[in-house]
This record gives sequence, C-alpha cells and structure tokens, in this order.
Amino acid sequence: MSTDNQQTSKNPIFQILEDIGKDFEKCKPLVDIAVKIGVPPGHIVAVSFCLALLCIIFGIFSDFLTAVVGLLYPSYMSFKAIETPDDDDDKQWLTYWIVFSFLHVFDGPLSLILQFFPFYYPLKVMFYVYLFYPKTKGALFIYNSFLRKFLLENQAKIDDNLKRAQETIENTRFTK
Repeated sequence: MSTDNQQTSKNPIFQILEDIGKDFEKCKPLVDIAVKIGVPPGHIVAVSFCLALLCIIFGIFSDFLTAVVGLLYPSYMSFKAIETPDDDDDKQWLTYWIVFSFLHVFDGPLSLILQFFPFYYPLKVMFYVYLFYPKTKGALFIYNSFLRKFLLENQAKIDDNLKRAQETIENTRFTK
C-alpha cells in the first residue's frame, strides 16, 4: 500500500467521504457525474452540501435550498421506496413524512421569529438530513420516542375531528 493510500485511509475526513460515497453509490446520475469529472461520488455530495450550507448561512436562497433538502430529496426517495419490493424503506420514508409534517405545522408560525436567529436555516437543513439520513434514522427515533405515543393517545380525538371536518365539507354547497 502506498503512503498516500495509508494516509487517506487513516484520515477521518476521507473515511467520512468514503462512507458518504457508499451511501450514494446507487444514485446513477451522481455516479455518472463522478466518473466524468474523475472524483468519488462522496466528494461531490460533500462539496455540494457545503456549498448549499454556505449559501444558506449567507442568506442566499435559504428558503429554496431548505425546501430542496427537506422536500424534493425526500419526495424522490419516497418515490424510489414505493417502487422497491422492500418494506423497510417505505417505513423509513412514511415515518419521515409524519415527523416532517408534525414539525412543519409548528415551524410555520415559529419561523417568523426563528428566521432572525443566526444559523436557523443551516440548523434546519442539518436537522432534515438527520431525519432522513439512513445511518441516523432520526425520523424513526423521534417517531418512536415521542410522536407515536402522542398519536396513539389522541387517535380517537383526531379521527373524530377529521370525521366532523369531512362531514362539514360534504355538507357545504359551493354552488348556488
């Protein structure tokens, strides 16, 4: 083994980049780009994430980039999960959407205040990544630790309110 390879394999940053590359090795467009420019996929992901994070920190497209990370990527991964026969990825993404929706309800009003705090958007993006990243499975942790109990305890009330709302909508006439 050459000295460069030994240093690379012992450097924790290169190990993280290698792990990220393994996580994205099934993403064909990313792998194609990596092959064309001659760098590992993990480096592209890391550089893209860092550039996006810098833009968010400096307030450049903060809302848009946060939406891309929190909505577009999970939506695409949910599509891919639906198209596989494996149920584990379906559960991961359904759980992500439950946690995301619950947090989004509170984020709307709170963001009016929180957006003025430094690093609100970068922390929000990192939290989204924590929720959906396969190695952290943050959404599963939050769901199992907090939301599941709350939803189970309030399921009857929620169902009753949804039923009343549905009846109200059905009984409302929008025509003259």
